[in-house]
Amino acid sequence: MTILHLLSQLELTGAEVYVQTLAQAQLDAGHKVLIVSDRLHVDIPAPWVSLAVSSSDSGTRRHVVGSVRDLMDQHQVDVIHCHSRAAARIADIAIKKTAVAQVTTLHGRQHYSLSKRLKNRYGQYQIAICENVSLACQKEFKMSPWNIRIIRNPLNLEHLEFDPSPRQLKKIAIIGRSSGPKGERIGELILQALPEWLKNPEMTVDLICGEIEKYPTSIQEAFHNLEKKYSDRIQWKGHLKGLSAIMKNYDLVIGSGRVAMEAIACGVNVWALGEYGSIGFVAKNNWLEALASNFGDIGIEAMTGPWSAQKVSASVLDFLGREVISVNERKELRARLEHDFSLTNIHPQILQTYRAALFKKNHPQPVPILMYHKIPDQDLQSVHKIYVNKTNFEKHLKFFKFRG
Repeated sequence: MTILHLLSQLELTGAEVYVQTLAQAQLDAGHKVLIVSDRLHVDIPAPWVSLAVSSSDSGTRRHVVGSVRDLMDQHQVDVIHCHSRAAARIADIAIKKTAVAQVTTLHGRQHYSLSKRLKNRYGQYQIAICENVSLACQKEFKMSPWNIRIIRNPLNLEHLEFDPSPRQLKKIAIIGRSSGPKGERIGELILQALPEWLKNPEMTVDLICGEIEKYPTSIQEAFHNLEKKYSDRIQWKGHLKGLSAIMKNYDLVIGSGRVAMEAIACGVNVWALGEYGSIGFVAKNNWLEALASNFGDIGIEAMTGPWSAQKVSASVLDFLGREVISVNERKELRARLEHDFSLTNIHPQILQTYRAALFKKNHPQPVPILMYHKIPDQDLQSVHKIYVNKTNFEKHLKFFKFRG
């Protein structure tokens, strides 16, 4: 199968790491993979074509559609797998009057617009990474639940080694991006939480949160003031490649989505804080809530009410110096993670979705199914006579064949 992954990436997000993980598995299985995106921030061992997928300019969009069509023809693409609304919009036009199917992974809540409610541009099937994405799309856009499949983020656990070391919240990593609600929450933590945390002489904090220049001036000034006062215990590290390899160096990771998953796989305490809200320390008792919201990123409703950085700050300080989640519970969380997110389980589900999308695209009419209760060699002595004997069944088959 030839698969074209279509993204609209201007900065590193979980969608890009999702494609990196999935594309490697697809290549290993013998499939052909192509990547089309504005930019790439991670290494993906597949041909990449840079196109302005995220652009809303009509002329640019027409150019991108034409270029995608050329790639479809040149490489005999079977499926376009989209990873954003902009990508889905391009693919929806590009695949018209072709046998190419479209599948879209919904990595988060979709911004509301009437056009989404009136027309589905997300392809034959949609993959929701968690329950709240599926429910929100059904509620806001009237998407058919029959076309939405909940398939979680694929995680390659072979490269994430569990570390049973004690975790006492002395070394903290705040991991996220500068844009959107995540950037706002990181800013609030800098203003309201870090000054209290750093009063403890054993506490260190690394911010792996994109370029500091993209944050408001007030946030930049607040960080630089903390940096002057606690220069040896606070660092702004921007974006780091190979983040999963260094995750185990921390006692606590504050983040959501894939960041939270990789930290749990390494045996690190996680405070799930995402675009939608804060779940708190991820443990056995809130695992289902964490799954449904993709570790704080996604709610069924839009974010409502104030978010409290002080609450996060106070809770972390309450646990300071103690092991928040025991080694045994962290091992159990790792086992649950393997069950719910393992690439070994997820990859076949996505391939099956591709096949279903291809069938649906090229055979749009319903396929009738006839159910036979019993097919005996001879007639039976039965009150209800809910059977067709072998001779009559053969006649049925000949009739179906004759009628095409």
